Amino acid sequence: MARPPGTPQPRAQEPVAHSGGRVKLYAYVPRSHYEKLRTAAYASGMSLGAYLTYLIDVHQVDDQDRPLAEPVAQSADKLPLAV
Repeated sequence: MARPPGTPQPRAQEPVAHSGGRVKLYAYVPRSHYEKLRTAAYASGMSLGAYLTYLIDVHQVDDQDRPLAEPVAQSADKLPLAV
């Protein structure tokens, strides 16, 4: 049975580190989010990878590495209600 979109993947193996200890990141995001990320990264003079690294560096977590601002899980089969 397929895992629902947006749910964490189990770790099958550690990622292979490339030059500088970097690993390749794969993610499926809505196109609008990609465009927002790309626009912000390029406006800041950064690559997508550098901008994602910056966002992770400034993201605040508690002592158990949980986000201080709780993310809201989005269900792929439920659309947001229009107001």
